[in-house]
Amino acid sequence: MAAEQERSSQAARWARLVDQYIKEGSFADAERLVRRTLELGVGDERTERLYRSLQNWKYLDVRNGVLVAYTGRAASLTLPDCIRVIEEGAFQDNRRLAAITIPASVRLIEDGAFSGCINLKMVNTQGGVEEVGQTAFENTPYNPMRSGRCLHCGGELSVFGKCKNCGRLRVK
Repeated sequence: MAAEQERSSQAARWARLVDQYIKEGSFADAERLVRRTLELGVGDERTERLYRSLQNWKYLDVRNGVLVAYTGRAASLTLPDCIRVIEEGAFQDNRRLAAITIPASVRLIEDGAFSGCINLKMVNTQGGVEEVGQTAFENTPYNPMRSGRCLHCGGELSVFGKCKNCGRLRVK
């Protein structure tokens, strides 16, 4: 019984440390701790989901909330909440990426961020995007103007790209 309590206590300490690592963008460190938690047998369903996410997040290069690069090979990716900006060229020429979910924490998608992602067809935003570079989705099947949805609030876009809900124009 005491050994089980010790493992549970260790897992709780690691969970706090994992949260800190994720906020800092240290995904490889977070992944190692989550894996160790699962190896100890004290993980739950949330821990297992987090581990699966970290398998892709460890290929993200995030610096002070700015996603600089992604070097992974996932076809579908959900970004973590610690990202505020997707920098120019972060996903450039990624031929595998077909779908991405962008959290509400992201405010800016710079020019060329997804340029050349020839299979990118679906971009899901959870609100929050305030500015999108004009060439952010250049040479991709995805076009924010053709999607019909505002990247900021999810509202319907008019023919001129102005959102009917929040009134914002989506392309800088």
